[in-house]
Amino acid sequence: MARAILSRALRGAPADLSWRHAQRRQVALADPTGFRRHRVEGAVSALVLVVASAVLGWGLFVLTRIALSVIGEQIRPGSATALTIASSTVLAVGGLVLLSRRRTRVLGALVMVPASFGLVHFGLFQLYSLSVTVGALTFTMPGWDLASNSLIAGLGLFFTAAAIWWWPEHRTAPADTGTRIKTIGEMAR
Repeated sequence: MARAILSRALRGAPADLSWRHAQRRQVALADPTGFRRHRVEGAVSALVLVVASAVLGWGLFVLTRIALSVIGEQIRPGSATALTIASSTVLAVGGLVLLSRRRTRVLGALVMVPASFGLVHFGLFQLYSLSVTVGALTFTMPGWDLASNSLIAGLGLFFTAAAIWWWPEHRTAPADTGTRIKTIGEMAR
């Protein structure tokens, strides 16, 4: 062990990183299914957090555009669409906070379903009147409605699938009937 440490010290950081990778690999070889499950769980969590952050970023962008339009007196403050977008953004913040804790991830994913619907649907609806680009795309792109509805459905299915992925397992104990079930090996004797 002392020889390995001295060798890593002389060869520098790349050798240290490769040694660490080898140590992790030995753990992975000892329990490949547990290590793989832990890596998949981390990847799923990271992906869901990135998508939820993107939805929240979209909501903050739309709210900024609404605030600038209210300041410029292009729209009246307190419209129903603006309030819906604000409440959906608050839902997205709450969902992101719930997603960050392991115990509340299911609830966070479920909260993100209506938040993503409200932010995408009403956000595009509000930007139709505020943004020249969205207004132009609405008329020039024949599949605009299909694309926006597909995005809404995709986000809803994504967060629902994440909630199902994290749904807690309920293990039920077999009922004690007083008789013992024989194994296949015992039955063959």
